[in-house]
Amino acid sequence: MGLNERQVQIVRLIEAVRRVDVSDLTARFATSSVTIRKDLDVLQDRGILQRTHGGAILAENVEKTVPVEQKLGQMLEAKQAIGRKALELVFDCETVALDAGSTTLALARLLRDSPVTVVTNSLLIADELCGRESGSVVLVGGVWRRESSCYIGPAALGMLDGVNIDLAFLGVSGFTVRTGFTCQNSMEAQVKERILSRAERTFILGDSSKWGQRAFSTFAAIDGVSGLVTDEGLTADARRELEGEGLTIVTAPARAS
Repeated sequence: MGLNERQVQIVRLIEAVRRVDVSDLTARFATSSVTIRKDLDVLQDRGILQRTHGGAILAENVEKTVPVEQKLGQMLEAKQAIGRKALELVFDCETVALDAGSTTLALARLLRDSPVTVVTNSLLIADELCGRESGSVVLVGGVWRRESSCYIGPAALGMLDGVNIDLAFLGVSGFTVRTGFTCQNSMEAQVKERILSRAERTFILGDSSKWGQRAFSTFAAIDGVSGLVTDEGLTADARRELEGEGLTIVTAPARAS
């Protein structure tokens, strides 16, 4: 269901100022605080903002958000190569976490014959793996985010607190040395951070087009993960810069060996 005119105006306002208060919105729109809080709840469920005490803060730049369906066809060969290389890292594991993303989905498709337990907040990944004859899927619930086909929010974070993860693979929207690994939505970033905190080994799956890009919210520093799995398109200068920050880079060949 679409947003009403008041909710659209709230989105425009919070994108401009990044933070809003219920009292200010009540006066601006000449309506009750109850109505404004309901509006903020709707926008939080859409992943556009995060509720705070007495107001809300911006959760993403809506204009730069790309639906997951659109991402699936981008850099397809690189993502498939990254998935194949990441599969080699899945050894001596009982539990593997995959967050929502088109590159993590490429890896999930290669785990159909694996007996590992997969923990994910992605409905696409859960659907991909639910028919396996061995292994199991733990679908992390919470607030549904349509743009990424995943669950986010306090319920998702709480569920992850009870899970011990051997190996985690996370998608990324952009990464630079200065900003670290970033994604477009701060509520998704919270889920990524929680997965990182629960995992023994952690790898970012990011194709070379993400280098030099900065998305809305940082979820990990460059040296805050075990490594980056990327394709051969990452330049030598980029590799030197990232490795200089202590990052291990795992390169995926263009074709399976």
